[in-house]
Amino acid sequence: IFYLLLVMSADSRATYIELVLPDALLIMSANIRSGMTLENAIWSAARPEFGPLCDEIKRVSADTFSGTPVGEALSRMNRRVSSLTLDRAVKLINEGIRLGGEMSPLLEAVASDIRNTGMLKKEIATSTMTYVIFIVFAGVLASPLLFSVSTFYSEMNASVLKKQAKY
Repeated sequence: IFYLLLVMSADSRATYIELVLPDALLIMSANIRSGMTLENAIWSAARPEFGPLCDEIKRVSADTFSGTPVGEALSRMNRRVSSLTLDRAVKLINEGIRLGGEMSPLLEAVASDIRNTGMLKKEIATSTMTYVIFIVFAGVLASPLLFSVSTFYSEMNASVLKKQAKY
């Protein structure tokens, strides 16, 4: 039970980080566009409303200001948070850093992709829930109703056939 609680806590933490990650990336992008370095942009994106992501951003900032390369600090954050979305975002950011591309458009594109992916997940969950409701309705209400109607019909049919057989 203790292990289950730990796993559920880590999963809810990762889910919340995935939810606020696009906002943090957009703040970093705006900071870079205003002239900040990537390290300073990451540090200034640590907002308390981001919850667990704020703590992770602060750790990344502390690592980068202590001399660790930004890519390595982001990879460490990725190892601490078990999130496929964060993993993909960090890989794209590290690749952009390695190739020397403009970080602001990259961060905006990654944030947009994360938001679109989240919306698609919600749509899939909604349509799946609709199918589940239909199947439960069919299994719990419609099937017994149809079974009782068919039983009544077969009994009525048998009594009509008995009456016809007498004549």
